[in-house]
Amino acid sequence: MKNIILLFFLIGTTFALQAQDKSADLNHDGMAQEICECSNDMLDLIDQLEETKKTGDRKKAMEIMDQLDATKKGSQKCTHEIHQKYSHILRNTKNKDVYQKAIEDNCPRLAALIFKKKNIN
Repeated sequence: MKNIILLFFLIGTTFALQAQDKSADLNHDGMAQEICECSNDMLDLIDQLEETKKTGDRKKAMEIMDQLDATKKGSQKCTHEIHQKYSHILRNTKNKDVYQKAIEDNCPRLAALIFKKKNIN
């Protein structure tokens, strides 16, 4: 359950960034790469949890969920720092496609979670 809360926090932060203006000065790919770096530990654990669910190993699944909980604080801090870094130039988004493409290009695993894309490795 806690991993779901963390996932919603990261997705919420991502959408908050997405919902703001894309200034011409903004390096969308750089921002997407930073978001991806923040998310990698969580994404790795989610992948492990999905594999563990297939085996039915509840004990291992609980261990992974505990690890997800432990990574939550670091991920929250990281995404907050990204939001702070870019918020001064992000205002009133009219076109989310540029942001979405940057996430898809730079962090396909996160894009698969956020944008519900299939078959992204």
